[in-house]
Amino acid sequence: MSVDFQAEDDLDRIAEIAVGLYERMLESPDRLYAELVGLCAQHPAKAAQVLMCLVAWFDPDVPCTRLWQRVEHLGRLAGRAAS
Repeated sequence: MSVDFQAEDDLDRIAEIAVGLYERMLESPDRLYAELVGLCAQHPAKAAQVLMCLVAWFDPDVPCTRLWQRVEHLGRLAGRAAS
């Protein structure tokens, strides 16, 4: 397996990837988990850019309790996908 350490020059493409990940999370969290593992393993620089994009979009006005509910929900779904 070849690892691509090249960052994406087109920041609009990074935003499209981030939005696509959100949409896939709603449709198929188990498939999304596998895709993210692949993205991080094969394209770590692009994965870092996508994570930075998502962090930039983070809404600090959403209560932490709500964010933890999302994380716990996704963690359960991802746990099922990994097993």
